[in-house]
Amino acid sequence: MTAPVGEGPHGAGGAASRPRGLMSPAYRGLVVGLLAIVTCSAFEAMAVTTAMPVVAADLGGERAYGLAFSLFLTASLAATAAAGPWCDRAGPRRSLLVGLVLMTGGLLLAGGAWDFGVFTVGRMVSGAGTGFMIVPLYVIIGQALPSALQPVLFSWFSAAWVLPSLVGPYISGLLAQHASWRWVFFGVAPIVIVAVVLVWPRVRGLGAPEETSLAPGEGRRRALLGVLLAAGVAAAQWAAQSWADPAARATVPAPVLGAVVLCGIAAVLATAPRLMPRGVARVARGCPPSWWCAAC
Repeated sequence: MTAPVGEGPHGAGGAASRPRGLMSPAYRGLVVGLLAIVTCSAFEAMAVTTAMPVVAADLGGERAYGLAFSLFLTASLAATAAAGPWCDRAGPRRSLLVGLVLMTGGLLLAGGAWDFGVFTVGRMVSGAGTGFMIVPLYVIIGQALPSALQPVLFSWFSAAWVLPSLVGPYISGLLAQHASWRWVFFGVAPIVIVAVVLVWPRVRGLGAPEETSLAPGEGRRRALLGVLLAAGVAAAQWAAQSWADPAARATVPAPVLGAVVLCGIAAVLATAPRLMPRGVARVARGCPPSWWCAAC
């Protein structure tokens, strides 16, 4: 197997050749693009909190406020579960492009929403795009970067997740107060597009990983379980939110809402334990399997 760019025959950091830094010309565009994707995903997941009261008041969504957050995360969960086996079979390119289309479309739909229901759908589509984009990033790192540089970029990813939660709400609030809450979503879309453009030259030649941690059948099974888990969570959230809304209770009978909640909880209880490592419920010692934790 050919060594990645920057690695010599003695491996990463060997005497024959040492890998260049992450911000060297060979990797700069790729690294900046990957960090921008993670930052935008974190911003959409956490930093929009300060703009949401303005959005709910403008679109009449005070009673469905929580769904705009929870359905984003639920759709992201389902997409993440589906993207893993897909990247194993086909490589990271298709998942990344689908994620780009969904995330950009969801951001534009949320930013241009004329009704809180449309806004919630936009958030859900954007969440699915986030899930399809985040998973291939780790595949790209494993295929396009020398092993000596991968832990460094993972640490930078941690900062890219944390910083939006610290400064993002302030930026989001300023936009909502002094410009328009719509720019909280419209402003992120072009950044995501530029980030993928920066990453694409190093991604377009990547295929499926040579080694995968799961057999194809097992990967599809876990993807299905993840989608069912997300569907159960979404159903329970919707029914619980509708139960708290008198107008919704007048449309959907209370017994139906109760049955949906119970079915959603049953789906979660049936799928979540089969997706978690053994011993997690009793906080057992040991490292989780590699399919669950890519860092192992």
